[in-house]
Amino acid sequence: MRLVVKMKSNKLILPLNYKSIIQGVIYNMMNREKEGNFYHNYGYHKQEKIYKMFVFSDLYGQYKIENKKIIFSDVIKLYIGALDKELFKIIYEYLIQNDYLFINNQKVNIAGIDILNLPHFNGVKDIIIKTISPVVTYTCKDKYFTYYNPQAKEFENLVRANINHKMQAYNYPTKECIFKINEVIYKKKKLVHFKNTFYEAYKCELAISTNYESLKIIYDTGLSAKGSCGFGMIEYKNEKSILSI
Repeated sequence: MRLVVKMKSNKLILPLNYKSIIQGVIYNMMNREKEGNFYHNYGYHKQEKIYKMFVFSDLYGQYKIENKKIIFSDVIKLYIGALDKELFKIIYEYLIQNDYLFINNQKVNIAGIDILNLPHFNGVKDIIIKTISPVVTYTCKDKYFTYYNPQAKEFENLVRANINHKMQAYNYPTKECIFKINEVIYKKKKLVHFKNTFYEAYKCELAISTNYESLKIIYDTGLSAKGSCGFGMIEYKNEKSILSI
């Protein structure tokens, strides 16, 4: 499941690359000595790879860009997904117990919360997914990064490997990982700066074949790498709201 956090602000001013700020807001919802320490410093391991098992979207709402800043006004939406039910509960309870958030030292009112659910299905299904934060897919050798766009065969292979590694790291019960790209409907490259690194990322819409277990990993943790940094969150057109507060 995932949360849609609806916020209101007359004027929220952020740098154009604000992902690390939003990540910090989410970590601040956790107890620093308990789950905050685990997710920030440890996470789930598959050999040398570490997965935090949560993902968040870009911010959505009315905005304008001035002096290399993005300025949001009125209603702003943020999507947060987590595979771990306990982490999901912690974030949810924090949000319902507080009337506002501080984003980049600015007070933003919490106007409402929706909980979205991924409908269960059996077997393999052909669906369309769309990124609501750009996806980044790469390999690294000798500190040199090679990035892949959604039309590259390596992209599909790396996404499938990422799903498998997350399943194994989390000990997720499933028989088979299924992810096949049938068509790249749309793609647009975007350079995204996160902390000290520029990433070559893509906004895209994909027609895929998948099973429920594989889609749930993508839905709750992000498509490919860096979900906990705000990359690769997707929406699935048949997801539905099961609760609004």
